[in-house]
Amino acid sequence: MKKLANLFALIIVITSTGCKNTNEVNRQADSIHAATSHAPISTSSSSSSVVQSPVPIVSTPAKDQVTSMKDMDVMTMTDFTSWNHPIKSVLDHYNMLPVKMELSRNKTYPTFYFSTNTGSLLPFDNNENYYGQLLREISKANGYWDYSLVIQGSKPATIEVIGDRDALRVRSIKVNGSEKGFFYFPEDDELYRRQDEAIRTLLLSLNRNNWQLQQMQDIDLDQDGIQEKLVSFSKSLKDESAEKQFYVLQKNGTGYRQVGDLNSGSIGWLNGMDILTLNGEGQPFIYLERTNGSGSGFNLYKMEKGTIVSVDGSFPPNGDGFRGIAKGADGHYIKTAVELFIDRRLIQTFKWDGNSFVISSTQYEYGRQGDASFEYPDSPEKVLECFLTDTFFLEIGDDDRNTIQNEMQQLVLDHSLLQLDLHPNDFEIFPYYEMTLKTVRLEVSTDSVVLVMEKASKKLVSELVLVEGQWKIKSITVKAA
Repeated sequence: MKKLANLFALIIVITSTGCKNTNEVNRQADSIHAATSHAPISTSSSSSSVVQSPVPIVSTPAKDQVTSMKDMDVMTMTDFTSWNHPIKSVLDHYNMLPVKMELSRNKTYPTFYFSTNTGSLLPFDNNENYYGQLLREISKANGYWDYSLVIQGSKPATIEVIGDRDALRVRSIKVNGSEKGFFYFPEDDELYRRQDEAIRTLLLSLNRNNWQLQQMQDIDLDQDGIQEKLVSFSKSLKDESAEKQFYVLQKNGTGYRQVGDLNSGSIGWLNGMDILTLNGEGQPFIYLERTNGSGSGFNLYKMEKGTIVSVDGSFPPNGDGFRGIAKGADGHYIKTAVELFIDRRLIQTFKWDGNSFVISSTQYEYGRQGDASFEYPDSPEKVLECFLTDTFFLEIGDDDRNTIQNEMQQLVLDHSLLQLDLHPNDFEIFPYYEMTLKTVRLEVSTDSVVLVMEKASKKLVSELVLVEGQWKIKSITVKAA
């Protein structure tokens, strides 16, 4: 709710042994690796995942195949016929044939090279879920030691996987140097692992996008004495504004079931959630924030008789503006709608009456800062839009009346058009606080345009002409549709 508050003020067991030589690691195999079967890869032909002394490469690497580094040499392997490591089973399952493997970091860090032209390896682009599961299985087979894949082909990619051998999980994945948030393995998530089996199964079925489990909140949404679970998934836990999905899970026998749909909506994406008690200590309401990157809106739900009911919801129709709910200074919840329109702003507030939000106030603000001058619209549609909004604002208050009238005079060819009684709301141009203007352009010539708006039985026909590089309204006529 930080964003809302700001807006209203204007108006988220294996211990590393370091860089030890192979013989030393082997001496610890019985006490550590043999017990866990989690160990780094080797070139040994043994079937165990316990680290073995690397066997010689098929042939001694040429001088240019061994790279001297501070704490390692890079060794190359191209013949995988006799190689038998748990990773090989994973690669065989995916019908993946490495072109070669390089071992570095004291032969504990493998880099696999693949070509999309051999085996069944899919290109990286648009196959994130496929690679997510593949990387998790390789990580598990490799004891969660670090490794990388190099995908060669028409769309090359280098994938670096950083593991956590203590927690037995994947810590991070980088693709071409950039960390990716879409790779997420629920089985490695502590919050996920704390849930019982029935919950885990349901979470996996809901998380179709393989996003990160962000929150599991127990709350009695329908006030029946039995708590539901409010679940949220995030595309990236490192980005507070990242897209999210929300679900309500209700007790169903020995398990749980999903209740309703909180993620519908065609505008923008969900990026926040809060619980509001609109009626004091009564029933909780689920408040979801929605954005498209420039504007923001919300959806408000409650749970009633085992289902999710929509209570309210709004988003700026032109995509730029604000809709939100927050607690006012008097402790009551207020819905605020801010419409940004050219160089002006329309603000409406609605008070909660116990059942719904009812309009409380309407305020018009001229949006120019300081001594900024009027910027003339650059298209016929914007000229008409500006004129009609000025007409609308003149009806709702006297603030800046002279400024608005002077502006309107610049937009028309004949000042007598200012006397027209247009009643913009007759065309539902601005129903409530939603500013919309839909016109059909009829090109007459390079310097003359006719714009038509239709609503119900009425039609608004406007002719605009180009005068010294500026579009001016020549006539506005209201006709029967």
